[in-house]
Amino acid sequence: VIKGITHGVASGTQSGVGIRLAARSGAASDMDILGNVVTGYQKNGMVVTNVYGGTAVHADIDDNTVTGAGPINYIAQNGIQVSNGASATITNNDVSGHDYTPFTWAAVGLLVIDAADGAVTATGNDVHDNMEGMYVQQTDNAVVNGNTFTNNYDASVFIYLSADGTYHFNTFNGMPATSTGVYIYDASTNNEFQNNGFLANAYGIIIDYSAGAPLVNHIVNNDFISNTQYGVLQLGTLAGPQVDAEDNWWNACSGPSGAGPGTGDAVSTNVDFNPWTHGFCDSDADLLSDDAESFIHLTDY
Repeated sequence: VIKGITHGVASGTQSGVGIRLAARSGAASDMDILGNVVTGYQKNGMVVTNVYGGTAVHADIDDNTVTGAGPINYIAQNGIQVSNGASATITNNDVSGHDYTPFTWAAVGLLVIDAADGAVTATGNDVHDNMEGMYVQQTDNAVVNGNTFTNNYDASVFIYLSADGTYHFNTFNGMPATSTGVYIYDASTNNEFQNNGFLANAYGIIIDYSAGAPLVNHIVNNDFISNTQYGVLQLGTLAGPQVDAEDNWWNACSGPSGAGPGTGDAVSTNVDFNPWTHGFCDSDADLLSDDAESFIHLTDY
């Protein structure tokens, strides 16, 4: 148990970390961080960073419970951070309680920022009750598979300047009034979203063309159920190609609503939704049961 790493009550000083792993120039670090309970920290629960220019910094972070202070107004906490060229496998952790109420900075459960490309995986984690569940910035080829994101009130996963990521078999179970399952922004290209469940968010996926366009992302074989505003929304001021969103289940045999022809979760213009999944419907395009959720692919997760 690691707790109480602070500069005092309600301090905004940007330090106070439960576990910090780094390496000096010319040296390397490789650490297992297993089975800890980390709470009562000031800034971050864990930081794995190569900010000092070591030859390599890597951590296997498994089966930890990392709990922030909840809604606070004096510091934007993060749970587990991997940054500055470090690498990590992040598996089977429970990460919650990172929420900055002024909303001027992001508080994040899993923060991956300028980490080693192709060397960060997050699998089997329970990331819940944060402001942002996971933030992937300037890190290509991230692998985010089989995680559960619940009640993260802004975005479960925010992807920024990061390409070629794999996002499979995750559940994004949100808050219908506020949350987004995945927000893709600014030149984040060729990320793949497959076999995920987007359940009860305001927005399932937003692809934002306001800055460098996030081109050629693939949204295939996912379930969009009870997302109150849009299942998939493309917005922003830049022109972009159609969003590849074929072969998804939109919670209606008739397909998506909005720019689509049906009554399911909505899509915006410039979203290629056709064909959509019809496998739960009879020849008259009716559900084989009134219980739509029984047909989602969660058994495949």
